Amino acid sequence: MNFFEKLKLITLICITVFIGFSFAAPLDYLEAAYNFEDNGTDVSDNGHNATFAGVSFVEGLVGKALDYDINEGSAWTSGYYFTAPDADALDLNHMTLEAWVFPTSSSYPMNVLNKWGPPNDRSYNLNINKGRPSFFISSNGNHPPELLGNPLPLNQWSHLVATYDGSKMRIYVNGVLDVEKVETCVPYAGSGPLRVGIDGWGNMPMGGFIDNARVYNEALATEDIAELYATKSNFPPVADAGPDQAVTYIGTTIQLDGTQSYDPLSNPLTFQWTISENPENSTATLIDETSPTPTFIPDKYGPYTIELIVSNPWTSSASDEVIVSFDNIKPVALIEGSNVSCNVNEAVILNGTGSSDENNDMLSYSWQITAKPEGSSAEIVDATFVEASVIPDVSGEYKISLTVNDGTIDSDPDYITIAVISVQDIITQTLQEASEAIVSLSKNAFKNKNMKNTLTKKINEVLLKIDEGDIEGAYNKLQNDILKKTDGCAEGESVDKNDWIVDCEAQAFVYPVLIDALDLLFGLLE
Repeated sequence: MNFFEKLKLITLICITVFIGFSFAAPLDYLEAAYNFEDNGTDVSDNGHNATFAGVSFVEGLVGKALDYDINEGSAWTSGYYFTAPDADALDLNHMTLEAWVFPTSSSYPMNVLNKWGPPNDRSYNLNINKGRPSFFISSNGNHPPELLGNPLPLNQWSHLVATYDGSKMRIYVNGVLDVEKVETCVPYAGSGPLRVGIDGWGNMPMGGFIDNARVYNEALATEDIAELYATKSNFPPVADAGPDQAVTYIGTTIQLDGTQSYDPLSNPLTFQWTISENPENSTATLIDETSPTPTFIPDKYGPYTIELIVSNPWTSSASDEVIVSFDNIKPVALIEGSNVSCNVNEAVILNGTGSSDENNDMLSYSWQITAKPEGSSAEIVDATFVEASVIPDVSGEYKISLTVNDGTIDSDPDYITIAVISVQDIITQTLQEASEAIVSLSKNAFKNKNMKNTLTKKINEVLLKIDEGDIEGAYNKLQNDILKKTDGCAEGESVDKNDWIVDCEAQAFVYPVLIDALDLLFGLLE
């Protein structure tokens, strides 16, 4: 029975759905799994939910990734962790430890996935030791010899797997066996928690990002690991069925739009739309239901729910739905532009003219400062107008929200952040120019519609690091995080899988400005 036959059999026996998560390996062996979607949920449904502090959830290979956001080259933290409590089910005799990693440093050992406490309480550990994958198993709780692999590439995603079957330790990189050694022992059943990206002392954090970390209670076969990497089914595509729509008259042609759906690794997509709910006695059908942009004609009054699933050659997305209704549709708040930066006491104009209502109802506006630096007394001016303003009075990050109401229903809030700096010089001006260049790009220049805001927020983070005097942190954030999402055409003459800007002309508009800023920061480090 080949891998896909086994997978079909498992699916027939027990269909298990994980939102935003897909498994190609046998589900029976999965013990703990983390997607890092702004939380510590164990999506294996085995209850190993994690608590965390001092970490960020940032744009990853798919969805979010875990980021300890430390100064590169620093092996020490204070109060940082992402841990799940000790449990008997995590005391493994056989195991597979798996994660996608994006290392940005090779200057010190960095933890990936472990049950690895202080002295005499060590069980197993997958880490990156000065750029090389490393795997430990302890039989007595003490520090054992390691299995050390070949160097990993920096500043790109790699699929990292370690297995132990009771007789051999193995490390796989990108689906290929890297190193192995004979080892016969029973791993120590310690009392420490399961940790991601940190060790038992809160030290040696991951420099870079970790995505989709998993623990299996069996050593997966070599062919299964190769299949995991080759099919990329750890990272399903993402369906986007577009915003809800209002309709006034029966017989109106409704245009659906799934063009914002995407595949994290730029695999080709196919589309499947279905009408999952419709009014009683309706016979409406979709026209061209496998197109990114099908149509249909409502034939009865009432709500229509249309679902979209997109697929790459190996796996499918979770479904997304759009509601087409003769009833009132929730309005949409939209702040024009993107995240911005300014100097202390410089006014920032807030524009909500992009907000909309499918029923063409009159909108009311509510602007709020949802977070601001300690000591700030800044307030929104004209907070109920479509255009408002704010004068930040303390350096730091401000988070602004806009909610609109159609007389009946509030919209979901839209947000921007404002990075406020106390000193402006040629470096900060250059970074602000780069942010403005990104904002000016069309949404089609990005891999998905959320990446423009996330990229400008990352530039704001660099500006704040500069303002705090953390030049090294600013340099590393810009070099190892932001540039790698914009440099495919400059470095390899075509867009690569790590790029968020997926048009070479658009990259050429942004990348040189970022390089100028990087050079200026480097001059301060010399």
